[in-house]
Amino acid sequence: DAVQRPRPPGAPAPRPPQPPRLPLGGPTPPRPHLLVHVRDRGPGIPPADLEHLFEPFYRGERAKADHLRGTGLGLSLVAEIARAHGGAITAQNLPAGGAEFTLRLPAALPEQYDEFAHPAR
Repeated sequence: DAVQRPRPPGAPAPRPPQPPRLPLGGPTPPRPHLLVHVRDRGPGIPPADLEHLFEPFYRGERAKADHLRGTGLGLSLVAEIARAHGGAITAQNLPAGGAEFTLRLPAALPEQYDEFAHPAR
């Protein structure tokens, strides 16, 4: 919130965010990340197609049989863009039907950027 509001009487002062604390020699904290889940309610992805979805020019048998237009580049481009940013994309069928795509991208830590979203110097 960009507007500073007065604290109600008796309210505790806000505490600045603290970085996670780990004991010396402990594991490295996991890097924060952003997850985007996209689900549909369709018939799902045929198991034979799942392992090839992100290959350039791959079109599933159902798309070919239904004469759906496309080049098979969309998902391969998404996968390349995700990898270029240190992330990944996965696809799976849901038990109740449909499919879910999950895009995972690393999140920048606040101290890495200034208030204008420029890299900190």
